[in-house]
Amino acid sequence: MLARGVISRANRLAQGYGVRQGQTCIEAAHLLANAPAFAGNVPAAGEPRRHLLAELHGIKVWGLDSSVLMDAPDAGQIIVTGSHGGLVGGTGEPARGIAIRAGIYHDAGICPDGSSTSRLPAFDERGIAAALVSAASARISDARSCYGDGVISMVNGRAAALGAAPGMTAREFVERAAG
Repeated sequence: MLARGVISRANRLAQGYGVRQGQTCIEAAHLLANAPAFAGNVPAAGEPRRHLLAELHGIKVWGLDSSVLMDAPDAGQIIVTGSHGGLVGGTGEPARGIAIRAGIYHDAGICPDGSSTSRLPAFDERGIAAALVSAASARISDARSCYGDGVISMVNGRAAALGAAPGMTAREFVERAAG
């Protein structure tokens, strides 16, 4: 992000230090280096959570705010996660080695190098339908937003074979994946 990123929005405080839409991230970082350190209290962040979103045809639909919450009992279930759709380090198991029925991840704005979408072909190799929701439709790290608000931006071949396509809602994808 620092090397290729471009500022799309800045709050008033950042604007006060000269940060503007269209600047590179490195330019903005240099400007913000002049800002004083935050001296207030930071509110406690909630831990990522698991949410039972639905049950369709005996298949549970689990919402995981982070894919690190995926565990062996999730095998055969549908997972909707707020995590980005990239393989960590560009390689490895797309679902921590767990044979889930289908998965939805967040496209994180679709990185120019494809790093935020690299789970899709990895899921295809394992015969698992997978899709990404658009960053414009759902909050990253929020599984309930991805399920309730998410609009599919990309699907893998296995998902396309089920009739999934960009533009459908995450709920519609889940219904197709559940059979």
